[in-house]
Amino acid sequence: AAGIIFICVLFIKIACQYEPSAIKEDSEEEAVKPTEKRFQKSLMRLIGASTYLMLILLLVGIGKIISTFIDFQFQSAVDSAFFSKDSKTAFFGGFFGVVNGAAFVIQFFLTSKILKKFGIGTALLLLPIGLSFGMLGFLIVPVLVCATYNKFFDGTLNYSIQSASKEILYLPIDRTVRHKVKPFIDMFIYRFSKGMGGFLIVIFMTSLGLSLREMSFIALIF
Repeated sequence: AAGIIFICVLFIKIACQYEPSAIKEDSEEEAVKPTEKRFQKSLMRLIGASTYLMLILLLVGIGKIISTFIDFQFQSAVDSAFFSKDSKTAFFGGFFGVVNGAAFVIQFFLTSKILKKFGIGTALLLLPIGLSFGMLGFLIVPVLVCATYNKFFDGTLNYSIQSASKEILYLPIDRTVRHKVKPFIDMFIYRFSKGMGGFLIVIFMTSLGLSLREMSFIALIF
């Protein structure tokens, strides 16, 4: 892993040599910027003033909340289906091996074809439509098969078609704005939403006493 990261660093060094001078000037101007708190406030105002940016923020945030729900649902279903540690380990190993392989195939061979043929709108709808069927299935019959389907669908499409489509959404945004809002959405909102997903699980299941099956209905609404 360290070797792969080192190679990435070399690529970044090479890419910086071809960086347009306009971007370098923007980076130098941003070096003298207000305090972090004021900077975050200005970012929120910038995003709040644009419906397009706000929709991207919601796309990332809600998507991560749903992924947290799915992960919890999947872990709980596996705990109920397997009792020994070895059987769980074997299942997780085989399952995530298949997920990673499928995500690679989809990203490498299908993502560009789907985007070119059907467009970003259709590509972005594939994940929520597929997960809606899975959540509906778990709502009717809360078994490991439905939870595994949701985790598989989320794991394969989220890191292939969905991720690529989301990146394309940033392209029409002005470069100076994009360089400010993209890291904020992709890092802060992404992590905040993951924590929010966990917090909602605690609220719904502990405070409100909802079952794992009823949580599927909440996820279906999202």
